[in-house]
Amino acid sequence: MAILKYTTLRLLLFVAAAALLYLVGLRGFLLLIVALLVSGMVSLVVLSRSRDDVSSAISHRVSEVNRRIDERAAAEDHLTGEPPHPRVRPAEPERAEPREGERPSGP
Repeated sequence: MAILKYTTLRLLLFVAAAALLYLVGLRGFLLLIVALLVSGMVSLVVLSRSRDDVSSAISHRVSEVNRRIDERAAAEDHLTGEPPHPRVRPAEPERAEPREGERPSGP
């Protein structure tokens, strides 16, 4: 619902900016570009709370999906008898010195 509200408010800001710029005398492609820029700048200030709500809603949804993925992976591991695997493996830290037997990379 937050995404729909934010999108509607952004469209209304664009239409309002376009209408005001039309009354000022801008026409055509320039009207659309300037209205887009003006409505974008205004939305940064005016719609910050709505943007935060959208961000929270998306973050919550992604967390929920990840939780379900983890639950299903754990259930599958339990059924197959395999030890649980982490969903994301940590990356190897970069080494300042080459490993034994490796040539240093670079010039």
